[in-house]
Amino acid sequence: MQLLNEIRFYFFQLKKNFENKRALGLSFMLQVAGMFLNNVSFFIIWMMFMNTIGTVNGWGVKETFGMLSVSMLGFGIAYTFFGSIGTLITRVPTGVFDSFLTKPKSLYLRIINHDFAVSALGDLIQGFLGVIIFVFWADSTIETFMIVLLMVIPAVMIQISFTMTFDCIAFWLPHGAPLSNALRDLILLPSTQPISLLRGTMRYIYMFAIPALVLAGLPIEAFTHIDWKMVALPYAIAFAWFGISYWTLHISLKRYESGNMIG
Repeated sequence: MQLLNEIRFYFFQLKKNFENKRALGLSFMLQVAGMFLNNVSFFIIWMMFMNTIGTVNGWGVKETFGMLSVSMLGFGIAYTFFGSIGTLITRVPTGVFDSFLTKPKSLYLRIINHDFAVSALGDLIQGFLGVIIFVFWADSTIETFMIVLLMVIPAVMIQISFTMTFDCIAFWLPHGAPLSNALRDLILLPSTQPISLLRGTMRYIYMFAIPALVLAGLPIEAFTHIDWKMVALPYAIAFAWFGISYWTLHISLKRYESGNMIG
């Protein structure tokens, strides 16, 4: 019953967040369109680059296009449906975090579902269209298409958990936003690089310690080789990082003192 209540509240909050942002009208549309156009230019740059250097360890223009599409789809889902990830680092020092502690609902869920990132909707649309184009371009079968879809779920979980973990820096360092943002980039930037460029130790580092490859590179590799073992691995990594983020939040809360700026 508690779980059902949490789910109902999540969708209620998501609807309210969307309606509030949608009320901005033209600003809402411009943010979505702006992110969409930004992503188009990013695609063009990478396509030109890969077309110039040719195939690298089996990765060419097609695989890179698929990787960028999956990366944007996962990012879009994470920041659209859980739009508050990445904002905890600013809410704790300003006292806004106090409001989360007065609600009876799950604290973790409240933190990540407090807002709606409008521009991320552009990433979601761009990524979804890109994945559709990729599966037709690559002559996908139902099996390979399912591989990609199933691997988007742990990719979203990892983005949320990884970001939450390092946002907890706010409880330890009052001005930790630059450090938190830098650590978050450790997973976002490499996720848009061809996985074929990484070999040996660096591959394992970006698979487990900094699970950037799970966000996009690994799904395309599993798609290419039709390897279901690669599907199970991201789920294990995702649940491990969720546990780390949940534990980190729990430990960090013990250091928290009300930051209420009114009283």
